[in-house]
Amino acid sequence: MHRLIVAAGFALVFALPLAAQEARLPADSMEIGQKYTKWFLAYEADSLWSHMTPEMQERNGGVDHLVDMMDQVALQVGTEMEVLEERYVTRNGKPQFWHTGRFSEMPEPIQIRWVIEPDGRISGAGINPASQAPAVDPE
Repeated sequence: MHRLIVAAGFALVFALPLAAQEARLPADSMEIGQKYTKWFLAYEADSLWSHMTPEMQERNGGVDHLVDMMDQVALQVGTEMEVLEERYVTRNGKPQFWHTGRFSEMPEPIQIRWVIEPDGRISGAGINPASQAPAVDPE
């Protein structure tokens, strides 16, 4: 069985009913979530770091630590072969961008999640097999 292990510092702090969520997201929220996922998969740690809230930066211990996490994820899941779904959900009262893709080293799809604040900054993130997606808030 494959198991995704992500460094503890990559905080999983995540999601509002849809109307409230839309009011709290920037107008280009889909593009923002896609951009953060692209940066993560392309090792653009400096770009990601500059878009994290100060609290998220503090929890993650520096750009070098973020690069280490990117390395761990890449070694475990491989290269993304196909994007299966991208959407926003609400979890724990905050909007989250969920990117689900098929990766070369995993038998099942992997989900990359970003908590996006109203100003477009990242305040939380997570990665897991899609079958282990966390529960979302009821609509």
